[in-house]
Amino acid sequence: MAARENQGYVIGIIVLAVLSVMLLVTTVFSTMKAYENYDKVVAAEETARNSNALADANAAKANMFAAMIGVEGKVASEIKIFRDLITTAKSKVSGSDTAKIQTIVDAANGVYAIYEKDMAFNRAISDENDEDVEAETYKGTVDKMASALRASNENARSSSVEAERIRNESDQKIAAISTRLQERSDALDKTQQDLADEKQRNARKEAELQEVAKSIQVSMENLGDEFENEKDTLEDTIAKRDTDLEYVVKQNTAMKNRLDEYEKPVFDLADGEIVQVSESSHIVFIDLGQLDGVRANLTFAVYDRTANDFKKDRHKATIEVIEVIGPHLAKARVTDEDPLNPILSKDQILSATFDRGDAVTIALGGFFDLDGDGLSDVEKLKRMIVRNGGRVVASHDDAGNITGEIDSTTRFFVLGPSPRTGTANVISAIVSMKEQAEGNSVDIIDLRKLLNWMGAHGNAKIERLDNRIGESTGFQQRSPADK
Repeated sequence: MAARENQGYVIGIIVLAVLSVMLLVTTVFSTMKAYENYDKVVAAEETARNSNALADANAAKANMFAAMIGVEGKVASEIKIFRDLITTAKSKVSGSDTAKIQTIVDAANGVYAIYEKDMAFNRAISDENDEDVEAETYKGTVDKMASALRASNENARSSSVEAERIRNESDQKIAAISTRLQERSDALDKTQQDLADEKQRNARKEAELQEVAKSIQVSMENLGDEFENEKDTLEDTIAKRDTDLEYVVKQNTAMKNRLDEYEKPVFDLADGEIVQVSESSHIVFIDLGQLDGVRANLTFAVYDRTANDFKKDRHKATIEVIEVIGPHLAKARVTDEDPLNPILSKDQILSATFDRGDAVTIALGGFFDLDGDGLSDVEKLKRMIVRNGGRVVASHDDAGNITGEIDSTTRFFVLGPSPRTGTANVISAIVSMKEQAEGNSVDIIDLRKLLNWMGAHGNAKIERLDNRIGESTGFQQRSPADK
């Protein structure tokens, strides 16, 4: 029994050993199969990864080409994205497939270089700065060129229509000119025929005139003797008239001398007298004022109170009016005085150019600017003259129309400069008035002298005169009682 139990134990051990060996063999075999399958799986995964990378690279290249062309909804702004995807796909490949994806990258870069060159050329030849990305595709370029071609064709068609219109107008103008040329040619032929007829008529008239000339020559020869006789008679008549003329000239000379003597200022009556003397300031006051027609700058000769035969070379002093104070009072400064024969109250004053109360007649011609603003102040000047007792007898307006007339009774002609923007009519009016003044021996003065005689020195004085509206100043019309 014990032996059988040991035998069973050994058999069990043998079976266990066999099973262990079989298990070991099975385990080793399974492990080897597992490693083999793992290598296959790794190889399969690598193959799949490379295939996917190649597929992604090809898809990105296709999309890049579509973006370059501008189809399948792709635009030029996506080109760089697809190029980057191809480069990304290259980093996922290993092994022999690296060369394949490098081929895809090289092909994509080559096509992109051609695209860049084409787009640069397109931008260079285009006049427009097109910022639309669709214009940076081949389809956009083709569309743009097609649009430009259509516009060019439309312009060409318009130009053709315009050229046809111009050609038709030119044909019409040529036809019209041809018609006028033919009419002028016909008129020229008629004129030449009329000229020939006129030459014939002139030839006949010339022959007739020659006959008349011969007849006149005969008449002139017959009149020669009569002319000599008449000449002798006329010479006798001229000699007698020369004698008579010499007598008339002598008489006229004598009358002129008497007239000149008559027209000389009569100094038998003083114009006024000194009413007060201020010895310290060389100032005197006279009994002539606004109502007497006195004005600033008037000069008077001073005669002794006892003088009754006034002569210019016998006055004792001279004074100049510097201010008109009242109706019959003015202030004057002493301009010349003999210290041995001073001016006294009641001394008499006289001026050859002053006539108490007489209105001075004045004519105005030219451009007058009183305040320097470049505008005409002729109306303002007229009012000043009237307020100072004068009277404007002639002037002209801005159009050159002359109002009034200058004659021998006109005292002064105030001649101003020609206006810078004046018309030819204004210049003609000024010249005409100047000729009238010269022809009537009228004194011609300038504006400055007139203003000085009126006591208007500069803008301030003129302003003062303008503000004295309604004031009784300056000259007054002489009444018969004043003479």
